[in-house]
Amino acid sequence: MTNADSYSLKGIHLPEDLDLILRIKGLARVISLVVAMFSVLVVAGWMTGIRYLKIMFVGPSVMPIEVAVSLLLIAIPLMFRLTNKTPKGLQVIYKSVTIVFGIVVGVGNLLHFSILNVSLSLLGWALVLTRTKIPFRFKLMQLVAFGIVMLGLCAVMVNVYRYLASGLGTGIFDVPMNVGVLFALLGEALLLRWPNRGFMGLFNTESLTSVVAFRTLVLNMILTPVVGGIGLAVARRMSLAVFETVAAVVTIQMVVFAMLMWFGVKRLYEWELERLIAKEEARVRDLGLSMSNEDMKAKVAGLEETKERYLKNLRQMNGVWNLEEYFE
Repeated sequence: MTNADSYSLKGIHLPEDLDLILRIKGLARVISLVVAMFSVLVVAGWMTGIRYLKIMFVGPSVMPIEVAVSLLLIAIPLMFRLTNKTPKGLQVIYKSVTIVFGIVVGVGNLLHFSILNVSLSLLGWALVLTRTKIPFRFKLMQLVAFGIVMLGLCAVMVNVYRYLASGLGTGIFDVPMNVGVLFALLGEALLLRWPNRGFMGLFNTESLTSVVAFRTLVLNMILTPVVGGIGLAVARRMSLAVFETVAAVVTIQMVVFAMLMWFGVKRLYEWELERLIAKEEARVRDLGLSMSNEDMKAKVAGLEETKERYLKNLRQMNGVWNLEEYFE
């Protein structure tokens, strides 16, 4: 009988790291607050005509006011935290506001078809999903949030790389730097707002595997664009061809990924060693118990033989008492 036949892991889950979950939720609220503040600055820039506010101090492109308003509406619900002690009335208001803001953003941005409007619409509907009972709603929301994070980071990297690699070619991806920054931040806030649900739940358990995987993911997302930027800067300085630049960047990425995997395995090695020692100690204890049982059986068998021998001798004796029945 295999392990799969002898027991089932269905319904068994690792305990959650509550401290880590609370810290991540706090980080999500801080990021949401930052997005809301910059969105308000952009709206104020449109109302006052101050260009520096409309560009959010980043890059030459002006952020459209509808984009800033949409980001603000999505960020506001993510800034607040509900607990079991929150009055029911406030919970109903919060959920209603979240749904209304999400629908407004989701429907309003469908009026114009562009990569920004479609992304904002998806963000709005993802926010609505969190207040529903649809199966796998948090996984769907996190997929959308992850896509928005990638879109924002891609926009930031394109603008930075365009500066580092000016003259190497033309681009087809045109998302302003300021929009990319807020997209990446807001997507990250939405992704981290419910860290113990959906795909993110695996990264927040009380296990060394989750810790190593989460750190590897964060390091990979940080180091990957840095390596790309360094590669393009070197390519510009050395006047490398495009295919040489791509080959060099890909090679460096593979080296970095291999190093991250090695450090992850090295971190897990000690844990696996402790697990092996504990398993061996348990096996030795089981072996000792098994030997004790065998000794007990041998002693019982010896007592039975002794009893039979005495009964046989007593049957040969003529006495007043029926000693055989007495012993039995």
